[in-house]
Amino acid sequence: MGEPSVQVTFPQKDIDELKLKEDATKCGLLSVTKEKSTVRRTHCCTYSFNHLTIQEFFAAVALVSNPQEAGRMINNAAGGQLDLVCMFLCGLLDDPRSKEFLDSLGCQVEMTAERVLQLVIEREKRRARDHTQITLLLLLMIHESRNPNLWSTAAGYVMEDEDGKTLDLSRQHISPVELQALTFIFELNDFTSLK
Repeated sequence: MGEPSVQVTFPQKDIDELKLKEDATKCGLLSVTKEKSTVRRTHCCTYSFNHLTIQEFFAAVALVSNPQEAGRMINNAAGGQLDLVCMFLCGLLDDPRSKEFLDSLGCQVEMTAERVLQLVIEREKRRARDHTQITLLLLLMIHESRNPNLWSTAAGYVMEDEDGKTLDLSRQHISPVELQALTFIFELNDFTSLK
């Protein structure tokens, strides 16, 4: 199995199958690019999301009902490729506010945020990605889930010392969003040291 492919543009036939053409472009979800073929003397339309974050959110929604595909994609993702999708997944799976939304879409939720967290940790144990970056990703995933019990799943991987009391983020710039995630975790745990 190779790297997961990310499709950022969609041909007219995909849009027609989903019956999205007018509504999706009118509301600003998709943008359309018209290309003229000089050989065939026809016009071809290509559609894309106005912002890739929207695409990543919809990818997470699609993976909620398909744990095998989610596992395969998370396992094969390279260098942060699916980090945002994983954060969206955790928010969709464990945040109680998302249940009504997923129900309205007819999604059969067959995963848990804990499983997504485990898959990311298993993948990162095999990779040489910066531990601090992964720590922040895991903290953001827990924060998105709004499930404080997930800390126990990540703590063993995240903590730098054997007693589980020191979190080392000394080499990392912390964004305001990451600071919110840290605050969420700190309110739940007995840290004695933060570097």
